[in-house]
Amino acid sequence: MAGGLLNTSFQFGSALGLALVTAVNVAVTEPGRELSGYRAALVVPVAAALIGAAAMAIGLRRRAPREEEAREAVMV
Repeated sequence: MAGGLLNTSFQFGSALGLALVTAVNVAVTEPGRELSGYRAALVVPVAAALIGAAAMAIGLRRRAPREEEAREAVMV
């Protein structure tokens, strides 16, 4: 079940990311200037990677154990 959820989340995330990149590309591209659309569209995955790295860094931060929890851990 966990593997299925993981695979589904990867596929859904990829589809959502591709849809966002395509929408930005279509919105920005002018006729005859496709390169400007590609450049703007590449900002989307870079921003997503930065947001993901920031969320991971915040989520991995350890809390300092409270004094009571530290005492209980030593007693056990």
